[in-house]
Amino acid sequence: MLAIFLAPVAAIIPTAATSPILIMVGVLMLDSLRKIDFENFEEMLPALLVVIIMPFTYSIANGIAWGIILHTLIKVAKGKGAKVHPIMYLLSVSFIMRYIVM
Repeated sequence: MLAIFLAPVAAIIPTAATSPILIMVGVLMLDSLRKIDFENFEEMLPALLVVIIMPFTYSIANGIAWGIILHTLIKVAKGKGAKVHPIMYLLSVSFIMRYIVM
């Protein structure tokens, strides 16, 4: 209910004013890349896909979805499917179904 009244106020702010903040958020997100083990293919490829897909689709959700799908597929393909949490399988199937239906 509060958003109904605050939406017009937020619409007053021009995109030129919000762009620098979004750039700062992106820089802060890049800090997490230092923690990725780039020597480990199983961890590097899904993370790289997430980083590439987010800006090209203008959606953080799409980047995360494709990262989860690829992470699960790589683990299963390498025979490490038992190490994947069941929720990851559920999310992967859900995201795949979402992209099929869309």
